[in-house]
Amino acid sequence: LLERLILVWKMNCFDCSVGDIAGAALYFLASLMSHSCLPNAMWHADANNNFVLRARRRIETGEEVTITYLDEHDLLGHAAFRREVLLRTKD
Repeated sequence: LLERLILVWKMNCFDCSVGDIAGAALYFLASLMSHSCLPNAMWHADANNNFVLRARRRIETGEEVTITYLDEHDLLGHAAFRREVLLRTKD
């Protein structure tokens, strides 16, 4: 059971690293959001480690809100590179 819970946490956590200090957080509703390489929303953690979600563009009624699981630099890579980063970070 513990191994399964750790796997669920790993697959749903968000990187909150600061400089050389590694960190991760699990935000309940955000962990249910879908990934897109062309997301319509972006997120960041504020000074109190609250999950802050902002639209990158107008989101139509009924449209799914998506975020990227990649950092902004990795989003600039080609599709095969982005796929490899996603697989590597969630292995």
